[in-house]
Amino acid sequence: MLHQRSVSVLIDNRSQTPKDLSRARAVTLVGTASAVRAESRRVDYAKLLSQRHPQLANFIHEPGTAVIAVAIEEAILVTQFQNVTAWKRED
Repeated sequence: MLHQRSVSVLIDNRSQTPKDLSRARAVTLVGTASAVRAESRRVDYAKLLSQRHPQLANFIHEPGTAVIAVAIEEAILVTQFQNVTAWKRED
């Protein structure tokens, strides 16, 4: 993500059951990624992540871990396997 800033992120709620096709929802977020640098943060995202996911605190604060922000330019929501709704940021 740090070298190829154009990214997409897929988030879904599938539970791997036969009813997934009718109940599943998925959103694809398309945007530009950038590292959140500790010295330039207005908000301490690593701290917020650690509070939300305490089991990952050691990983989050490792020197080799990067916190990535994605400026979302487009979102595509798919529900019931065929209903598609799209949103694009207007400049």
